[in-house]
Amino acid sequence: MEFSINLFGGCKCNAMCDYCSAHLVKEEHPEIDMPAIIKTMRSNKEIKNGLERGEKLNINLWGGEPLIHIKWFDEIVEGLEKEFGDNIANYFISTNGIPIADKKVVEWIYDFNKNIKPLSLQLSHDGLGQSHRTKTFDPLFSPTTKDTFVQLARDGIFNLINCTMSSKNPSMLANMFYFNKWLFDNDLVGKVDIKLNHINDSDYCSEFDFTGEELDTYIHETEICFMDTFTLCQKYGIPNRQNCNPDFPKWWLPYAGYFHNQLMRDDLYSMPGGCGQFATGMRDETWCINTKGEYVACQLWDTNDGIQNLKLEMPEYCDTCEYKIYNECHPCPNNTYPEKCSYHKAFIRMILRIKEFRILFENAVKEASEKKCDCGNGCCGDSCSCKNPNNCEPQCNSWR
Repeated sequence: MEFSINLFGGCKCNAMCDYCSAHLVKEEHPEIDMPAIIKTMRSNKEIKNGLERGEKLNINLWGGEPLIHIKWFDEIVEGLEKEFGDNIANYFISTNGIPIADKKVVEWIYDFNKNIKPLSLQLSHDGLGQSHRTKTFDPLFSPTTKDTFVQLARDGIFNLINCTMSSKNPSMLANMFYFNKWLFDNDLVGKVDIKLNHINDSDYCSEFDFTGEELDTYIHETEICFMDTFTLCQKYGIPNRQNCNPDFPKWWLPYAGYFHNQLMRDDLYSMPGGCGQFATGMRDETWCINTKGEYVACQLWDTNDGIQNLKLEMPEYCDTCEYKIYNECHPCPNNTYPEKCSYHKAFIRMILRIKEFRILFENAVKEASEKKCDCGNGCCGDSCSCKNPNNCEPQCNSWR
């Protein structure tokens, strides 16, 4: 059960990503109101229901860049531990990797992980588009950070890369080759998972939106990845770091979990009548609050700037859209949503095609498994009791 606290907003960051709307936030000092944070969390419906079911809390601490503000963590974490204690399983921090060059930050990470609770690090990275995030700095290969990230991964603390993809960086396969070199060179396959995410449409980063040839590249390669992942998971099972079939192809392993989760997104559908993602923020069903205990729609906006609580109404032109009931349309609530829907529509069409593929494939497997062979025992494969196993239907072996 995940719950997020937006610590300091995009203005408190040491990287100025070209596509990030948090550039617009003015710098202010955050106000930390622990009683309000605790009160909000205690009244949150999902937390209350989850704790009643015996679930544990996973606390996500967001920035800006959280690791340049670690001096403020003690008050927040101390308050959370005092109130929820054993109900908190672990903490999660997303970093751009720059602070890892500071030995004091690394010491703090290991101390937190040893003396408070398990701490997981996600590296926000843009793969082949990394220059749009931190210009010339790449934390996976920089002399000041590369060895530390390898060690953090081997120690189980750094275990996830979230790669932002855009029209400047549209190829799934090219990015997989890029990350695989780092993983294989450092013997980290199976220790670090990788997400390959798209940038949502917004006014601020319109030049990064998927359109035209870049959109075709992204959709085509994503479809290939989804189909390959589906067939691999059917054959070897769904992999994870704790329990993975040793025969699962190592070059695909870091991405399989994310691809499979996206592929099986039957929650893409929402209740008929409107997209479920438009009216966001300020609800006790949401999972993100700021340091004042207020619900926020986006973890990128500053705690002391009320802009994060804007409520975005669905544009009128959505009423005529054939994909209105799908949850893929989720523009950033902090921007005016432009009438540019090419990516969202293309992605929904792809998901629907893949769903049809899943149904056809699963039906074919089911039919083959029910096929009777000469022995009358169904598709019994190597255990066939026929006097002449060669007479068995070919499907028995091809679909085992």
